[in-house]
Amino acid sequence: MAKRVFLTPRDQGDSASQWFDIEAATKFCEDSYWDGSNSISVATGSQWQHETLYRTATGNWVLYSSSQWQGSSESYYAMDLAEAVPWLIKNNHDIDDLGLDGQQLAAAEKIVADLEV
Repeated sequence: MAKRVFLTPRDQGDSASQWFDIEAATKFCEDSYWDGSNSISVATGSQWQHETLYRTATGNWVLYSSSQWQGSSESYYAMDLAEAVPWLIKNNHDIDDLGLDGQQLAAAEKIVADLEV
């Protein structure tokens, strides 16, 4: 049975009816580093706030954001490939290991090339 996770609406007018099966999605964890006192998220630059990226079974991207701050809420936002690729690179994931088809891989490689300085 699918474990449905509903996406967080970006605007007040958006519907909260979109969902994905988190158990069928591929999970990409944030990278972190030790600053001498704390484990710091590469994605957020914080020891308290964290992100995980999911590629859904249908090939869409969803960013999960959470915080250890009391009273904060978690969110799941849809992303496109142009937003997902920089996140993946920043967090040390290899674009070639994402299971993208030829057209998607070419688009991802172009995004990577455009990021180079």
